[in-house]
Amino acid sequence: MNSLSGDYDSITKRVKKFGDEDAYSELFYSFKDSNFVERTDSLMIYSKIMAEEFRNENAYIDYLDAITEKFGVEKDIGNYSTINLKNLKPSDKKQVLDWLKLMVQRKIITQNQYDSIKK
Repeated sequence: MNSLSGDYDSITKRVKKFGDEDAYSELFYSFKDSNFVERTDSLMIYSKIMAEEFRNENAYIDYLDAITEKFGVEKDIGNYSTINLKNLKPSDKKQVLDWLKLMVQRKIITQNQYDSIKK
């Protein structure tokens, strides 16, 4: 794991309470260099906070990337037509689709991008 500039608790607090983008970025890169659970589950927690509470546009995409990785969906996150949800369990598929719909509502992706996803 990348070393953090401060202690983990203070960095996560800066993300959760203040939406600190530098702290989020530090956590993001630390999690990306980590094991599967931290790279997916932990990243999902903090990216969801940053997206929903602080409207951080990159965090919406980070969450999508993490959740699709967690569910084993191969994709090129820059090309939404490469996302294929057909083989997911219904509950997993619903989670991803609900997030994508939120991304459309918040104008992070377009309706055309959403429609290009294989559902």
